[in-house]
Amino acid sequence: RLQEKLPPGSFCLCRFRARDRLWCSGWSDGDNSVLFEQNKLRKWCMMKCMRKYLLVLFFVFVVVVSVGSFVAVRFRTAPPPSLRKTTLQLNWVPQAQFAGVFVAREKGFYREVGLDVEIKNYEEDLDQTRAVAEGKSDFGISTGTEVIVAIASGVGVRSVAAIYNTTPESFISLASSSIRSPADFRGKVLGIKGGNKEGRALYEALLAQAGLESSEVTFKNLDYSQTVPEDLANGRADVVDAYRTDETYQMEKAGLAYTLIAPETHNIEVYGDTIITSPALIAEDPELVARFVSATLRGWEYALSHEDEAVEITLPYAHADYTDVSLEKNILKESIPLVKPTRGSVVGMMHYAKWNKAVRQLEAAGLITVGLVDAKDVYTTKFLPGE
Repeated sequence: RLQEKLPPGSFCLCRFRARDRLWCSGWSDGDNSVLFEQNKLRKWCMMKCMRKYLLVLFFVFVVVVSVGSFVAVRFRTAPPPSLRKTTLQLNWVPQAQFAGVFVAREKGFYREVGLDVEIKNYEEDLDQTRAVAEGKSDFGISTGTEVIVAIASGVGVRSVAAIYNTTPESFISLASSSIRSPADFRGKVLGIKGGNKEGRALYEALLAQAGLESSEVTFKNLDYSQTVPEDLANGRADVVDAYRTDETYQMEKAGLAYTLIAPETHNIEVYGDTIITSPALIAEDPELVARFVSATLRGWEYALSHEDEAVEITLPYAHADYTDVSLEKNILKESIPLVKPTRGSVVGMMHYAKWNKAVRQLEAAGLITVGLVDAKDVYTTKFLPGE
């Protein structure tokens, strides 16, 4: 149209100028250029050229929006599902004994399986097996001995994974004493910290193995006002039950030479900490049990291969008595051979033969009625890897 208004052989000289303003500066016939008066054709020419410019911009905008919308739809992620709240009751104050649990929480292993786990701290007068059986906690940590004794008492719990393949529970006496084995317990005061069930049960089993009667010793419950080294040094007991993962460290730090009596060296084999839950929860929500067990065991596998990191993760949770980094490292280091399974199986695995042996030994010690507990009713491996 503009060409029609110009002399034959001429064309429009439209171009961009400063600040992207479009101007028509005139026309040319190839040899001569003649400037229009700015008030004549400039506005008309600019309008026509700007229309093409805006059409191009609109086309680019449509393409960008369309591609952006496609990408947003194609690659958008679904909002995270709401987490299922669940609870775990500990059987002792928080420290590296439970490193795998803290690792599972802080590394997001629980969240990955859709769980928000509340870790309930130890309470001195609380029986964690009953708390789980009564539904006050979904899961708990209890030793193999505690589980067997609880079931014999009619408490409805089951072990679904064994964290400590061998119990850390052991017995300490001063090296200066004449106590070297259970046979030397006769006439001695046997201390039980906090009156814990596992300590009493294992004392009884060791006495039975040594051919001694309970009446030949004195059992004494010891409170926590003094440490194990202090209990022994101050004569509160001749022997004290102790976790070899931390209280041997305390003995060494106190400069006290000691004798350690471990149950397994006297043919007393029993699982240490196990994960327990109720038969009711297993029946009602097996998926929840499976997710909790898998994430917890993953936490322990990680802790065993990343000791320093596991201790760093544990420290913020640790009880005031367990804030010594060296102590926490010692606990985890000494726990590793007790947690790692035998027979080439995975962490958490349990075996009928070991449970059955523990049941028979507790029967022999007079702690449970003969024939009352079937080892098959004590545990299940259905939630363990490979099962």
